[in-house]
This record gives sequence, C-alpha cells and structure tokens, in this order.
Amino acid sequence: MSEHTSETDDSCVVLPEAELEPAGRVPRTTPRPPGLAERVLVRRPADMPGVEHWRVEASTRLWALYHERYSFCVAHHSPGPQSWKYRRHTYGMQAGTTTMRIAPGETHVTTQVPLSSFQVVTVEPTMVALELSTQSTAICHRSCGGQTDRPMIARLFLSLCRAIEDPDASRFERRALLRQFLFAALDADGKQREASSRVCDRAVMRAREILRSQSAENLSLELFEQETGVSRYHLERSFQAKMGVPIHRYLKLVRLEQAQALLRRGLSAIDVARSTGFFDSAHMTRTFRAELGITPGAYARATK
Repeated sequence: MSEHTSETDDSCVVLPEAELEPAGRVPRTTPRPPGLAERVLVRRPADMPGVEHWRVEASTRLWALYHERYSFCVAHHSPGPQSWKYRRHTYGMQAGTTTMRIAPGETHVTTQVPLSSFQVVTVEPTMVALELSTQSTAICHRSCGGQTDRPMIARLFLSLCRAIEDPDASRFERRALLRQFLFAALDADGKQREASSRVCDRAVMRAREILRSQSAENLSLELFEQETGVSRYHLERSFQAKMGVPIHRYLKLVRLEQAQALLRRGLSAIDVARSTGFFDSAHMTRTFRAELGITPGAYARATK
C-alpha cells in the first residue's frame, strides 16, 4: 500500500485582497509593472497536519504579522534590497540564501521590500516537537528567532517547498524533508551530539534491509527509529553519509528498481504500480519519465 498523497487531497486556495489588507500596507511609491498583481497561494498538505505553505508572487507589501506558529521564509526573487525588523533588530536579506526564522508568539515587520517573490512555511509547535522527537528540547530551547544566511538551510527550505507542491511527493518524503530543514534551521550552533559511529552503521544497514523488503508498505521514520534504536535525526544523517542519498530518495530508487524487474517479467503497469508502492500507474509513469526518461510501457517493450 502506497503512502502517496495526491494534490487533490490538499487544501489549496488563493487569498483575496481583502484578506491580505490586515497583513500590511502596499506602498504606492513602489513601482509595479502594469497588469502584474500580488498573488498569495496557500497550501495545507493533508499528510502534514499543522503545516501551512505560502507561495507569494510579486509582492510589494510591508508585512506586519503576529505569528502563532514557528514561521520560516526564503525569498526566491528580489530585484533590490530587502529588510525586516524582529526583536528590535533590523536584518538585511539576500534572495535565495537568507532564511527568516520567527518564534511562536512574536511579531515581525517588513521595513523595505521591492517587487519580491518568496515562500513561507509555518509549523505548529506540537508538530515541531513531534518531528524533532528527542532532539526538540535541546534545539528549541537554544534559539529559534532571527535570521540565518547559511545557503544550505535555504536550499533545504526550498526542497521542502517543492515537495509540498509536488503531487507525486509522498508523506514519507515530505516529512523527511521537513525534519531535515527543522534540524538545520533550529540548531543554531550546529553542535548536536553525534551518536556512536558503530551504532549508526548498524542502524543504516537495518534501515536498508527494511527499505528493500517492505518498499511497498506505508513506511515511516518512527518505524526505523523503533527498529534501529537510533534517533531519526542521527539515522537520516548517517544514512545519507553512508549510502549517498537520503532515505526518502533511496526508497524511490528501490521502488523504481523493483518496478523495472516486474515489467521485465511481463506484468501490467497497473499490477506493477500496486505491487511496488506507487499511488497508481500514472504516478509510476511520471516517476519513470523523471528518473529514466522513458515510460513503463516503452521500458517493457525495450527489454523484451
């Protein structure tokens, strides 16, 4: 049974101007090309309760918001300087590299913005605690607010946003990317204690066995944590270091490999998709095209 959740399962709306007005004023002095309007698309993934994603296009709004959740923002386009004020400090932002981090119960104010496009992810505190598990207390008590200019964190954020918007991304992949981003964004000093190398090596091998033997099942990192006795944080880091790819991508490659083997045996695309954990044959076809540049049918014909 696949854990894939299609886009139709998510709540996705475009916010009307009337709902945006309380979020901040739009200066008349900021130039805007004719016919180009601000657009805010809000997505609430059904498989990530407590998480909300905003894609904001062509905004000149001076946002002034109170945040009930952990909030993170990365701009992906800006023709000029941007700045924002938080905790009595004014920060300058760079598109694509700066990550804004706002703690629950606090307010931020945009002080300078050109015609900018950016993405925002908000996460309920209970969801942060759930995803970070035993690491959450150590991380969240150290720091959350302010700005980080580490490009790696911004890249993790954008990977998470792409997975939220991708109808083919699985719950397993989305939550793995959410955890990776939260650990990086909230671990301000980067001094999380590493687990024993020998223990992690054994855990990686056990995780690989589970991925290969149960690839069609609805897997979760909670299961791997229970099976290996290693926290999901250390397991994910160790797995990528040893195997060269994250756990969620390894699972996709295993499913693809097993689907190829069944197609070579002459099974139909529908049966293969059902047996290997894809949502349906259309999902498998999109994965084949993205990874191999060929459809399952063309692959089956070429290997006869």
